[in-house]
Amino acid sequence: MTRTFFSVLTVCCLAAAIGVSACGDGPSEPTPGIATVSLTSPATDGAILLTVSGSGLTEPKPSNPSLRIYWRLVSPTEMRMAVFGAIAAGPLFTIDVLDVGSVKAYQGTVLQVADRNDQLRADLSGYSLTATSTAG
Repeated sequence: MTRTFFSVLTVCCLAAAIGVSACGDGPSEPTPGIATVSLTSPATDGAILLTVSGSGLTEPKPSNPSLRIYWRLVSPTEMRMAVFGAIAAGPLFTIDVLDVGSVKAYQGTVLQVADRNDQLRADLSGYSLTATSTAG
């Protein structure tokens, strides 16, 4: 009888341990928040044309109130925008996101840049976009 009791107790303990460890391995709930898209730039410019790709894109809000942003969704996962003003390196705009964990999958591409005298820059090396997130 004692041997049976210990066998049952051992099986119950193992089942409980497996059940507890499995609880932490399930999918986590999405955490809504804000994604900040920042520009790396070698100069101060007057206009930039760019695309951002990712899921759940929403209306961009300029990080600096002096910037003007005109945008449209090209597809459910791609946004194209033009930004005008004194554009320097640093935060460019923010967007609300459904899951801050998905921000690392966002990609941004600088398509064209014009200087403060409206001249297109021939060389776009040194220009890039990065996205970081903040839980909201």
